[in-house]
Amino acid sequence: MGKITIRDVAREAGVSISLVSLVMNAKRDAEGNLDCNVNKDTARRIAEVAKRLGYRPNKAAASLRSGRFYTIGMVTSDIANQFFADIARYIENIAHNYNYTVLFGSSDENAEKLDNIVDTFIGNGVDGLLVAAAVGVLVAMRAPISGAIGGCQSEIGVASAMTAAGLAQLGGGTPEQVIHAAAIALKNLLGLICDPVAGPVEIPCIKRNAVGVSNAFAAADMALAGIASRIPPDEVVDALINVQGLLHPDLRGNLRGGLASTVTGRALKDEWYARMKRMQA
Repeated sequence: MGKITIRDVAREAGVSISLVSLVMNAKRDAEGNLDCNVNKDTARRIAEVAKRLGYRPNKAAASLRSGRFYTIGMVTSDIANQFFADIARYIENIAHNYNYTVLFGSSDENAEKLDNIVDTFIGNGVDGLLVAAAVGVLVAMRAPISGAIGGCQSEIGVASAMTAAGLAQLGGGTPEQVIHAAAIALKNLLGLICDPVAGPVEIPCIKRNAVGVSNAFAAADMALAGIASRIPPDEVVDALINVQGLLHPDLRGNLRGGLASTVTGRALKDEWYARMKRMQA
């Protein structure tokens, strides 16, 4: 028997070729259901016939028509590391629900290798690169990213750097521009202390998160305009580690320094503790 075509599936299912094409190229929602404007029973019948006949859509042809390749590129420092492997598996499972294929690459923390991987991914038509997560992981491998350990520069600062990298990539930036966007964003927030008022991560954390977003956009815009961090990205992380070590313990989320030490901050702390006692009574 020759290669099964879309025409064979349409004939066997008793529907038009265009209807088979619509069903076979439809995305799936988070529950794995086909997301297309076709009667569910008809869509199920077409899918069953295609599976029974062993029909496989020509994804290359579909990609050329649509300009979409339904592939995502993910770069980690070492895919063999269990931490990265678990993240990769989760991303792959989610991507599968939306008919996406994930391509993986290990940079081994080598800038030249990272450039080659990204160039390869782009050359193969990937629709998106997961660079933001990679930036966060690269920093976390060298420095704590907890505000209670290294101040909010470690949380909001690193998150802002991750966002800046993602924005630069989405803006068509080169790998060098992407990593410099992250460096610019991170160094802009060096020294940011962790001083949540009363305990809950709300005051001033929510507003600082908004500042982190604005900072990320500004850093990405600068990097895309050709502005590079004069201090190399790796050395910016060195600076983060340095400041973390110099940061006073009272500025690491223990409710004793910064805004938490103000008259209003202490009053809000007493109010919050009283509320917690009433809730536990």
